[in-house]
Amino acid sequence: MYSQILTQNPLDELLTLDEAKKQCRVTHTFDDDYITALIPVAAEMAQAYSNRILSPATVVSVVEQYYSQVQLPFGDVTTINTVEIDGVATTNFEFEPVTQKITVNASYGKLKVNYDCGFVTLPKAVKQAMLLTISTLYNNRENFITGVTVAKLPQTSEMLLNTVKYYGI
Repeated sequence: MYSQILTQNPLDELLTLDEAKKQCRVTHTFDDDYITALIPVAAEMAQAYSNRILSPATVVSVVEQYYSQVQLPFGDVTTINTVEIDGVATTNFEFEPVTQKITVNASYGKLKVNYDCGFVTLPKAVKQAMLLTISTLYNNRENFITGVTVAKLPQTSEMLLNTVKYYGI
């Protein structure tokens, strides 16, 4: 399966500058631009790690091999916009919101599903994971720090994101 995010609400709107500054314990305005730049970076890292779309988005997924059931990636599907079987729009499908699976009642060579998904309200654990990532990136601006790695998410951020991580099938 191949998937592409067609549109997504901006990730830099998931946190405010004030929230990020408070987490970093910054009271001056000198680093405002830098901290603002870290917000979408932390959001992208959280989105990639959790396999979730963090803000409302429209996604298209394409399956090039027949399966009677297909689990849509990213979770939190709110609307199935269109389903195409071999390039022809169809309504010959069922969607189960609990399992996030679409069942197609016809054989096909190529299935294309356009759908809306993403968190309408960002979970508190995701917000906290993003804040921890921002403070780690803010306080560790170099690539190499003795005894510390910033090449991946902080361990506590991973633990928080594991509560919402989408594993699919």
